[in-house]
Amino acid sequence: MANALGRNRKHKGEYPVEVSDLLRANGNVAAHLGEFNVYRISVLDMRDTLKGALKPNDYRVFGAEIEVADSRMKLGYIKEASDKYLEIERLALTAGLPQVAAIARLRDLSLRVQRAEVEKTTFRKKDALDEIDMFLNAPTDGNDKFKIVAEVLRSRLDRTDGNSETANKLIARYAAMGGTDQPVLLYSTPIKMNEAQAVRAMAGGSDLNRIGTQVVENRWVDIGFWIGVDGKVDEPEILRNKGDTDWADVVLKAIKTRIYAPLKAEGDGSTLGVYAIERYSLTAQYENDVTGTRVRQRSPVAKIERMDLTG
Repeated sequence: MANALGRNRKHKGEYPVEVSDLLRANGNVAAHLGEFNVYRISVLDMRDTLKGALKPNDYRVFGAEIEVADSRMKLGYIKEASDKYLEIERLALTAGLPQVAAIARLRDLSLRVQRAEVEKTTFRKKDALDEIDMFLNAPTDGNDKFKIVAEVLRSRLDRTDGNSETANKLIARYAAMGGTDQPVLLYSTPIKMNEAQAVRAMAGGSDLNRIGTQVVENRWVDIGFWIGVDGKVDEPEILRNKGDTDWADVVLKAIKTRIYAPLKAEGDGSTLGVYAIERYSLTAQYENDVTGTRVRQRSPVAKIERMDLTG
């Protein structure tokens, strides 16, 4: 990947989209390897490559800005990511790109829902629900299709509280519409990792608390599963892997809980469903100050990165 970038980076003025695709791929791979600084720089370079060659109001430039905001969220800068999503929404509306604006706003709503799910406070849940209601009640500008995404986000919060009525209504609506061409995820429980190491690291004290106890080198799995016409997931299975797979049990459990919108049947009324393949990597960010040494080491807090490999 680095060699490909070295050969082609100089052509970014002539082939900005192709070079930006290389940078995006480089960033995704870096994240799976725990090279989050490389990931951060790759995303910024991808954005700058498109900005330097395309017109300011090109939708691809706005899409790249959304990816920058996504990267800030992945790196833990939640407030900065939210502010950037809302800024992109404002600029896209000014540029006459209501669909891009809606996508940016939905990213912010998704961030708020994730934060409510993690923090489990009344304040965060109310904040997320209020923002979703504001989006649903706003003029559509021909973007009705985006409002159902906001309803999916609301159903996630409701189902977390044990209320499945919202999700059931969405499933019924999709079924009445004849189903969807591509899988639309309505609900999934988050991947629940062991938080013991994170607690130890935050506690401070001995440097031993800052040393990771989980092996994250060369740990990845490709998981395949069928999404049935009814939106339910058949038994997911590990198709390929590197290293042991004990850590992937939490991924398999989360996939089993997924509920998708009903799929559209073929002309003869039949459907085979959709077979999906996803790559999950167990990784940890490289840091320079883990235990006081200048030698670069892995963060003691492991994380799981996901990539969709479905063709």
